[in-house]
This record gives sequence, structure tokens and C-alpha cells, in this order.
Amino acid sequence: MSCLIRPCLPTTTMKRSHPPKVAPALEAWARETIAQALEHHRQGDLARAEAMYREVLARVENYPDALQLLGLIYKAANRMQEALQLLNAAIALNPHPVYYTNRAGVLLELKEHALAEQDAMVAIRSGQASADTYINLLSALRSQKKRRKLQQIGADAIRAHPDNASVWNNYGAGLLDLGESQAARDAFARAVDLAPEGLVWRETLAKILWSEGRTQEALVHSEAAFGLGSRSAQVLRPYGEHLHAQAPESAIEVLMRLMREGEAEALAEPLLQPAFVNMMFAVAGALQDRLRLDDAIAMLHRLAELRGDSKDVVNNLGVAYFKKSDYRTAIAHFTKALALEPDSVMMLRNLGVCHFMLIELEEALRYFKDAVAAAPDDCVSLLYLYGQKLSCVDWSDLEAVGQKLLRLSLEQEPEDLSASLAYLMLIEKAEDMKRIAALVGRSVFKDQPIYADLPPVRSRKEGRIRIGYFSYDFRTHPVSYLTEEIYGLHDRSRFEVHALSYGPDDGSAFRRNIERDVDVFIDFEHCTSREIVERVRALELDVLIDLTGNTQGTRSRILINRLAPVQCHWLGYVSSMGEGVYDYLFGDPFTTPPNLDEHYAECVARLPFTMQISSRWQKPSDRVFTRADFGIPEDAFVFANFGSFAKIHPKVFDAWMHILKNTPGSVLWLARTHRTPKVAFERLAAVVQRHGIAPKRVIFSEPLGREDHLHRYSVADLCLDTYPQGSGTTAIECLSMACPMVSMADAGETYAIRMPGSILTAAGMAELITGSVEDYQALAIALGHDRARTRALRERLQASKATLPLFDTPRAVRYLEQALLHMAERARAGLPPEDFSVAASL
Repeated sequence: MSCLIRPCLPTTTMKRSHPPKVAPALEAWARETIAQALEHHRQGDLARAEAMYREVLARVENYPDALQLLGLIYKAANRMQEALQLLNAAIALNPHPVYYTNRAGVLLELKEHALAEQDAMVAIRSGQASADTYINLLSALRSQKKRRKLQQIGADAIRAHPDNASVWNNYGAGLLDLGESQAARDAFARAVDLAPEGLVWRETLAKILWSEGRTQEALVHSEAAFGLGSRSAQVLRPYGEHLHAQAPESAIEVLMRLMREGEAEALAEPLLQPAFVNMMFAVAGALQDRLRLDDAIAMLHRLAELRGDSKDVVNNLGVAYFKKSDYRTAIAHFTKALALEPDSVMMLRNLGVCHFMLIELEEALRYFKDAVAAAPDDCVSLLYLYGQKLSCVDWSDLEAVGQKLLRLSLEQEPEDLSASLAYLMLIEKAEDMKRIAALVGRSVFKDQPIYADLPPVRSRKEGRIRIGYFSYDFRTHPVSYLTEEIYGLHDRSRFEVHALSYGPDDGSAFRRNIERDVDVFIDFEHCTSREIVERVRALELDVLIDLTGNTQGTRSRILINRLAPVQCHWLGYVSSMGEGVYDYLFGDPFTTPPNLDEHYAECVARLPFTMQISSRWQKPSDRVFTRADFGIPEDAFVFANFGSFAKIHPKVFDAWMHILKNTPGSVLWLARTHRTPKVAFERLAAVVQRHGIAPKRVIFSEPLGREDHLHRYSVADLCLDTYPQGSGTTAIECLSMACPMVSMADAGETYAIRMPGSILTAAGMAELITGSVEDYQALAIALGHDRARTRALRERLQASKATLPLFDTPRAVRYLEQALLHMAERARAGLPPEDFSVAASL
């Protein structure tokens, strides 16, 4: 147990028994200077005090007060031998009891316990012993294990200084040495009563109380010790463990300090216990949930330092760096973890995801393949692999992977479906969509804490309808391409518009426009889940619209806590989200016909024409492009698709090859995005060759800026939609540039398949919707042969664009408002959500 050893600073300069011959004026100056220096010394300004002591010694050689006080300066600097020499010189000139007390303190530091005892006894026999004299003597006796004398001197010290907390502390330490723990506990308690701010005795009392099983008292003193800055593992560990068992949230700060600052030797034993280590992982996870990533990383590094590099520690570090978007460092840790546990499926997946985030797609593909090789029946690995094979156009055994994935999805409950968009390339039936949505919902929401202690959501009974758009993507992103205009078009006499952003601010015009046009813009990027729930509930929204869903960057799982009386999702995730967290999703008569309502976990809010929205602000650049600029023959009929390669299913590409074969003089034009590896072109070229198509008939283009990219549609003759995940933003782009598009939107039942059909309907192009691959091929071939008909479609689009529902954004916002008003009024009336349709009457 600790004791307190400290220097004894005199309150005034001391009378000398052998004063040097000094002129009275100089003597007076020396005493005044020493008094001033002593004040600096007490206040901790040791440099100023030392300079003044030296000034005195320079003018008055061998001035005892200056010598002994300079010795204390050296002691504070851990220059013990020099301190001892100065104190020896002072005592030789003036054997004052204070000097003996302070020399005893230096001797204790030098482990000269017997000599320290002698000096302290000299001071005591003089009759001028201070509390510090007894403290130093008790320490010397404890070190020499002189127990009988320790007991006697301790009693004398208490009688002489009953109101000195440090004396009680050292007396208690001596009693502990004597095995008298109860009396020691009382002594430390007395020290706490006298000086509650004393950390040393507060810690020692807490340790005794924990050892005696007096939990409630131990908690009181541990809490106080923690507040005073305790770093004692013997206090923080039991305190933190108890708090964690009762309420994990309350233990975070305690356990974090324990790991970062606790004594290594005291942590050695608990770090061998799996339960203790798991508790530390839980704290690191909680810190990450609070976005305190640097704290979590520091704590995990300390854990690795004390415990060594275990797979779990290194993996947790990788996860923390991943959440910090430091993917390179995350890769380094996941790679180290993989070396510690080769063939770890989780580690292989983690490495794949990191490379995906760095747009190193071939590397990502390799790790996902390795993960499936290590665990062939792991549904999550198969899902990542399927999606990545599509992105990289690696179609070898794609069908087998997809069918196995669907089969296993019936048998397993995957723990991570963050890559669930890949399912949309596998399913065509509404019943499969419903089943997959249920899996996705359970995966997304299962680990989100429920904040039952927070005040519940209140439904406002009057006032403007307060809506909140909740998104990661108020930035350069397709969701903002589509929605940037709508925020300023809402009728402010009836609606109050909030944008709730938790994604990065990319400084783009999209971001600035949205910030300008909403009534309230709140940046939640660095807020914890709980903070978001508290702050959004405080807004008293009527309707919350999630624009992200289960896509990259999502924090939609927060919504299980309910942020508004009505919660719905729109645009970001083109399927049901399952689980009953959302009251509504937006649909339309084509995307979500009433006969399919039962296959959605949400109620369907059916907008007229299309559930999509477009922005009239999206314009091409002022540049002029010709076919020659893109390497396209002037006389060719140009079929095109400029969507993500991840949406190109081999069966659709086969259909495109069939169309080319049966349309002489035609070419297929594809464009790579920044997320498509260049090797994808090589793989597609190989497929083209296998179909017997001349390589020059398939044209591959590199990425372009968005405004220049729009000009491609002016060069193309006819766009070909993908299947089973159809086009959304891409379809709106091509139609806005008056380029027709053929789609198989009526060939399936899922939201992702049917959505392009509603876009075509809203653009007055319903005749370009087909219900089978045969009809799709036949229509495309017919249009390729009839250029006049294709031109007429383009001219019709161009001429009627201003009146088409797809491009009449103000009218689309009025329809959206009708839907929001219906939702909010039902909630205000206490009625449950219902499927409903907005009439096309505006």
C-alpha cells in the first residue's frame, strides 16, 4: 500500500545557530529573497525559486536556508545525490529539525532507510517534529519491517497530528503491514474525511473495500478516485467490471482509462482471462459506435501491447481503422490477423471489402473467392462473391454461385447482408423478394440498441407537416442527381422541410443546393446513433423519408428506434426492407401493382405514373460531341447501355449479342465507370468473340464527367435496359436526352425489375416495355431496322418533354406532398398505415 513522502517546506526562514558574519542589510535582503523564493517554490514555479536561491548563495556563501531549499529543488528533479550534498552542508551549518526531516526524505529515495530513520528521530527528539517528520519515519520503519516501533510511532504521530490526512494515510499503511486491515481501513477512512481530494488514501480505501467484498462502499470511493484521476488497476478493474455488469454504457470511460493508463503488471493476470478480454472488446466496440474511433484504436493498441498480437485484437483494430475510412491501415491489420489464423473466412471477407472500398476490385474479387473456398457454404461470402463477379464481369460459374446462394438463403440466417443489392440480380418473383427482404431487415436491424429510456416519439396534432429527408447521400451521388430540385419546390404553407445528413460533405454544388433549399439542414456525420435518435425526435417530425436504405454508408438501422410517427423509404434501396421498421415505401401503378402489395412488408404509397423523380437542373455541358469523338462509325445504328457493369447479367448480354447479330450495321456501346476495372472490357471482349461478333462492333469508352457523359445519349440511337435489376437514374438520363430505351420491365415481379417500366410510362414510352427476353430482342431488332421509327421516338420525346410527367418536377412534388399529407393525417388521427394511391388529378 502507498504512503506519502514529501519535502517539508518551512513557513518562514529559520534562525541559525551558527550564522555567518553578514552585514545586517545583506542579511535582511537574503531573508526577504528566501521568503519570496519560498512562495514560488510552494506554487510550483521551481525554476524561478531555484534562480532566487542561487542568487542568495552567490551573495551570501553557505547560507543554510538557501542550501537546504535548493536541495529540495534537486530532489524534485530526481537529482538525489546532489540534493543530499546540499542538505548535508545545510545541516553542518545549522542542524535544524526541518533540515533533518527533509534529508530523511532524500535518504528514503536513495533507499537508505536506516539513515532516514535516524534523521527523523533527531527531529522528533528536538520536540519540533512536523507531520512530515512522522510520515518519513513511518515510511523508513515500514521499509525495514520494524513492526513494533512502527506501531508505537504511528500512535504517536496520530496523537501529535490528529487532523493531518497524510499522517492518517501513512499510519493506515503501517497498520496494513501489521495485518490489521480493519484498523487500517478506519485510518484511511479518517484520511478521506479530513481531505476528500486526496487520491492516494482514497484509492487505498477503495482497494481494501473491494478486497473485503463491501461493494457499495467500494463503489462510492472508486467513483471518487476515478474523478480524482485514478489510474490504479486495482481500483479501476473491479469498478469497471461492476459497472459493465450493471450498465455497460456507464463503464466505458472507466475501462478505457484502465486499459490506456492502468499499471501493466496489475493488468497481466486479467488479460489472460477471456471474459475480461471480451469486455475490453465490447468497450472498444461501444467507442466505435460513438464514433470515438481514435479512443477505440488507442485502447486496442494498448491491449495488443500488453497481451500480444492475437487474431481478435488485430481484427478489432482493422475494424476500427475501416470505420475511420483508413482502408490501407485496416488491410495491414486484417492481413496480420489472417496470418495468425489462415483461412479465416471473416478476415478474407474483411480484406475483400477493404479493397472494394479502395476500388481495387480485382483484389476484392480474389479475397471473396478465397473466402468461399475456405467456407463453400457460407452465405455471406457467396453474396459478396456474386456481386463482385458481376462488377468485374467474371462470369465463370456465376450461375452456379447464384443458385447456391439462393438455396442457402432458405437454409441460413446470414449475419451480414450489407451486400444485399446483389440479390436483386438473382430474383424475379415477388415471393422471393419478400423472403429476401425479411432476411435483409433482420440483418440490418438486429444489432441496433433500443433506447427505451428516451422519451417516445410524439405525433403532432396540428401545424405544417414537418418532413425529414434522412440520407448519407447529400453529395455527388445518383440520389442527389434526382432529388436536388425537389427541396425548394415543397409548398411552404403546408410543409416544413428538414435534411438530415449523416454522410460526408463533398463540397459539391449538389450539397450546397440542398443546404440552401431546405428549411433546416442538420449534419449528423459525427454523431452517435443515440445522439441522432435524441436530436431527430426533438424535431417532432411528422414523416421521415429514408433516401439510403441498405446501401453504402447506411445508418438506417437507427430507425428501429422510430424517429418519427411515420417512417418510409424512397429511391435509395429499390426493394422492400422487411422487418416492419418502415410504415411505407413509395411505388406506382407499374412498379408496385396492387396485386403485389402483399409481398411488401411496408404499406405501398402509390404515386401516379412513377415513383421516380427527376431534376430539371441536370443539363449536359456546352461542349459539342460527334460520333468520331467516341470512335463510332457515322452510319452505324448505335445500341447503348451506360449503366453499371454490375447490372449486366450474362443472359442480358447474350440477348444484346443476339440483337447485334440480327441488326446489320449496328454496334453496341458500353462505358466503364470509375468503379469498373479495365479488365472487365477484356472479359466482355472475349464473350463477344465467343458469340462470333466482330470486336469492332462493341465499343468501350472510358469514364467521363457527368455533364459530358450526358452527351453520349445524343450520339446513341437506342438504349438497352438491364435485367433483372433495371435502370433507374440511367433510364432518366437517357430519356431526358431524348434517347429511347427498350426494357424487359414487365418480365418479372420485383421492384427492381419493374421500376424502369414506370419511368418509361411517365415519359410516354410505354410501348418500349416488353414482358420477355424474346419480345425485348424482337423490339430492339425492329427498331434497329427501322431508323425512321427510332428517330420518331426521339423527336416525340424531345417535343413533349416539357409536359411529360417524368420531367414535370413541380407536379411530381405535388403528388409526393399528397402522399405525405395522407400519411401524416392518418398518424395524427391515430390510424395505422395503409396501402393507398394518389390520384393523377393535379
